[in-house]
Order: sequence, then C-alpha cells, then structure tokens
Amino acid sequence: MANNMPKRKILPFFIPMEGCPYRCIFCDQQAISGKKASPLLQQIEAQIAALPANFGGEIAFYGGSFSMLPQDRQQQYLNTAAAALACGKLSSIRISTRPDGVDSDELDFLVANGVVTVELGIQSFDDQVLRQSNRGYTAEQAAAACQRIKESGLRLGVQLMTGLPGDNHEKSMASIWQSRRLSADMVRIYPTVVLQNTPLALMYRRGEYKPQGLNEAVLLCRDMASVCIDADIALIRLGLNPSTSTAAAVIDGPYHPAFGHMVYSALKLQQMKMALARSGKDDFLYYHPNDSALVSGQNGVNRSLLQQKYPRLCLLSDKNLPSRAVAVAGIIYDYRQFITDYLAEACPCI
Repeated sequence: MANNMPKRKILPFFIPMEGCPYRCIFCDQQAISGKKASPLLQQIEAQIAALPANFGGEIAFYGGSFSMLPQDRQQQYLNTAAAALACGKLSSIRISTRPDGVDSDELDFLVANGVVTVELGIQSFDDQVLRQSNRGYTAEQAAAACQRIKESGLRLGVQLMTGLPGDNHEKSMASIWQSRRLSADMVRIYPTVVLQNTPLALMYRRGEYKPQGLNEAVLLCRDMASVCIDADIALIRLGLNPSTSTAAAVIDGPYHPAFGHMVYSALKLQQMKMALARSGKDDFLYYHPNDSALVSGQNGVNRSLLQQKYPRLCLLSDKNLPSRAVAVAGIIYDYRQFITDYLAEACPCI
C-alpha cells in the first residue's frame, strides 16, 4: 500500500506561468510558489553543484507548462542537470505541464533528456468544469495525454482540483476514478481556493462563485484519497503547500496548512467507526502509537466525535498492533481491509 506522503528527495525549481497558452481562472503561480520569476540557468547550476555527491534525488521543474516552452529553452534547462545525471548526483528529472503539451515528439525529446516523470495539470476529467475554468482542452484530450505518457515509459502524475466552477462531489470522484483507470503513478489533489488577482476572485466578488467549505473539501478528499490508497497510487500532495505568500493571497476557500493531516485523520475516524460498528463493542479501541495524531484528529476532533457517540469508549495505544491497524474486542482491523470496505460502501467506482 502506498505511503500517505512518500518522502522524496527533490530539488525544485519554479517557472511560474511560463509556457501557458491560457490564463486559467483560478491561477496565480507566483503567489503559490512564492517565486516572481523563473530561475536563471546559473542559479540552477549553482544549486546542483552545492548538492552532496550522494544526493541521488530528482530535479523538478514545476509551475507553468514546461513542455510548451520553446524547445531550445527546455533544452537549456535540461542541460543543467546532464552532468549530475551522468555521475549519479541526480537520479532523474521531473516536469509539470498541460495535457495539450505532450505530443509524441515532445515526449521522445523529454525521454532522451533524462525526464522520468511528467505531471499533468488536468484539474478535472469533466468537460463542463474544464470549459468554465478556461483550460482549453477536453477530458478526452486529457485522457489521451495520460495514455501517451504511459506508453512512452514515463511515470505519470495527475494533478486534480476540487470545487472548481461547475464541479461537484460526483464529478471529482469520477475524475479520481478516471486517474486510476489511466494508471496514474502519483496524484496531487488541490481544493480550489480563491486567490487575489485571479479571474476567480472577480467571480467571487460578484457572487458568481462560492468555494467549498473546509469540512466539505476534507470529506471529499478523504473519499478521493481512499481510491488512490486502494490502488497503491502515491498521494504526493493534498491541499496547497502552506507558505506565507499563499496564505497572504487567499481570499476564501478551503485553505489550511494542515489540510493533508485533516484528510488522513478523517480516514482514520472512518476506520475506527467501522471497527466499532462491526464488533458491536464500545468500551476499548486500540491503535498503533504512530497513529496517535490521526486518532486524535485536528484539535482533538476525532476523539470528541467518538466520545459523543460512544461515551464509554477508551482509546488506548498498543505498540504490538500492525501499523495503521486498530483493534476492538481482540479483533484486528487492518488498514488495507478498511480501505477495501470503505470503497465498497461509500465510494463505488464511477
């Protein structure tokens, strides 16, 4: 089963907004990344040179649409990593881009230059949502791009957003199931927040757009996460990466610096509820001590909710339990079985 948040060694660089042929209604990558301009080649080379010889991680070019930059500019960026790739200081290159920026020739070029992972900012596999967000491609085109990436032997990352104009719970769930069918290796899920200086901010101020509430976004991402966990798809981000620049730009919406923790806590709450319901007991529930924070939930919300429903319940840690398992009345309920059961009951394939 995939780890909740796999640890990765990545040297990131941001090329905010560059290469993008459209202005999406929600986007302000300068605010999200905290970077006002793309890095100079000399800056990239200097940071690579400063890495330890055994770093062995990835260099990543995030933001913008890397594959839609002029190819000579792509080549310059990729060349900065060539020597470090050759000597093993870097293991691979990762880029992020749009579905309409990865034709077969471009993918051949990327593979030839050491790229191993391509993350696609798809946002949704629903045509109405894509149109209303001014994405400029269709769900069919997005799916075809995913297929080309997999056929090229590259690792596929899919970036989805919830709560976009025209979106709802069913459409977001359909998008995560589609990502699974397309064999995504990794997924990022970003609930939509209203950022200053975006078209979405104007819609919000005119009363034309209402963002998701925080709890609504957490519960939806809980269900989307369960689809990924069941298929061993790495969830590499839930919610925007917290930063001073992002927090300052948020007008409204489900932004929280501990959003990922809240999602996994919501899953843990469901696991505990299902274990209690299946056992018919309500006195003692045991959990692995590594799960203490998830069992408690953000600001103790899980403990509070369980106490309301099961006033006699005692939550106790037990280091002898398997990681992520819980136990009631001597019956161990492991995480894999919980995810399978939860999907069958609450998140059937769409």
